[in-house]
Amino acid sequence: MRDFIFFILLLSYMYFADKAVYYVKVNLLGLRDEYYTDTINYIGRRAVFAFVMGWAAIPIALIHKNFIANH
Repeated sequence: MRDFIFFILLLSYMYFADKAVYYVKVNLLGLRDEYYTDTINYIGRRAVFAFVMGWAAIPIALIHKNFIANH
């Protein structure tokens, strides 16, 4: 049961981290286009960015979206 809960938490973190990293790239860094050579490269790069940068991107995206972007 503990492994199942850990897996659900990991999937939740990866999902929210991926959305936050994409938000930071588009709204704060102004990135509009990304070019990849194949689908595996695209999915792998998004997963790695989400896993590595999620801890920083989630709070930045939340703060920007809730306090800065609304004004």
